[in-house]
Amino acid sequence: MNWTVALPFIWSALLPAALAGQQRPNALLWSISGPDLHTRSFLYGTVHTRDHRAFTYADAVEAQMTEVSTVAGELDLDASRNAGLQLMGSMMLPDGERLQDLYKKKDWPEVEAYLAEKLGVMAAMLTRMKPFFILATLTEMSMPQDRSKVLDDHLLSHARDQGKRVIGLETLDEQVGALDALSLKEQAAMLLDYVRSDDHQGTMEEMMRSYVRQDLNALMELTKDTSLPKTLESSLLTERNSRMAHRMDSVMRVDSGALFLVGAAHLSGDHGLIPLLEKRGYSVLPMALNVPPMPGIREEEPGE
Repeated sequence: MNWTVALPFIWSALLPAALAGQQRPNALLWSISGPDLHTRSFLYGTVHTRDHRAFTYADAVEAQMTEVSTVAGELDLDASRNAGLQLMGSMMLPDGERLQDLYKKKDWPEVEAYLAEKLGVMAAMLTRMKPFFILATLTEMSMPQDRSKVLDDHLLSHARDQGKRVIGLETLDEQVGALDALSLKEQAAMLLDYVRSDDHQGTMEEMMRSYVRQDLNALMELTKDTSLPKTLESSLLTERNSRMAHRMDSVMRVDSGALFLVGAAHLSGDHGLIPLLEKRGYSVLPMALNVPPMPGIREEEPGE
C-alpha cells in the first residue's frame, strides 16, 4: 500500500458527502483566467485510483500541459515518499492500544471477521493501525488495480518527464494533520459502518461511471447520504480547499500558467475550489472533453 496515495484517495471517497450548493456543468477540466494573469491556467478533477477508467482523459490532460510551466498536485509526491517513516508513525495507534480496544465486545467479532475475509493474513498486521487507514486500505482494494500508478502520480510523472516544474499544494503534515479533528472512536465508528454497509462495489462502480461522464453533480448525489462529523468536514473540506485556493492564487500570479491536478471532490459545492477561485475574481470555465462510449455498455441502435 502506497500511503502517500492512500490519503488523497480516501479524501475522495469521503468528501462528496459534504458538498452542496450550485450545480455545475458536466466537466472535469476547467480553464482559469483573470485580469491580472498573462496566460490561462487549468484545473483538472482527478480520482486517486489505478482503475483504467480514471485514465479516460489522461491524454487530453497531458496535451494541456504544453501550455503551462507548472503542474501542481495535492501532494509533492517526491517529498512525501521521503517522509515514509514519519507517515508510518502517524498511521499507528498509540503504544499499548489495539484496534479491538476501540470496539464494544459485541461489535469487534464482526469487524475482525470482515477484515480477515477481505485482507487475509494482512489483517493481523493492521490491528495496530488507526481505523482511518484501514478504511483507506479497504477502499483502495475495492477498486480495480489496472495501472501501476494512480492517475495523479501518472500525470505528475509525465509532467516531470516533460521538464515541467512539479509542486504540491499541500504538505504531508497538513494532510495527516486533518485527521487530528477525528477521534479514534469516530474513526472506529466509520470503519464499523463500512463493514456493515451492503454494496461498496456497486457504489464505487457507479462513482467511476459518473466520473467518466464528468458528472460532478452525480458524484455528489451518490454520496449525499453519507454523513461526516462536522469537525472532520471542516478540516477535510473547508480548511483544505481554502488553503489550496490560496496557494493556487499565488502560483498563478508568479508562473506562466499552471495545471492543477486535484481530486474531483474538491471542485464543486459551496466550499469548492471553483467558487473559491471565482470569489477571488477569476473566471473559471468548463472545457469540453469528448466522452467515450461507457465501458461495458452497449450503445443502443436508432429505434431501440
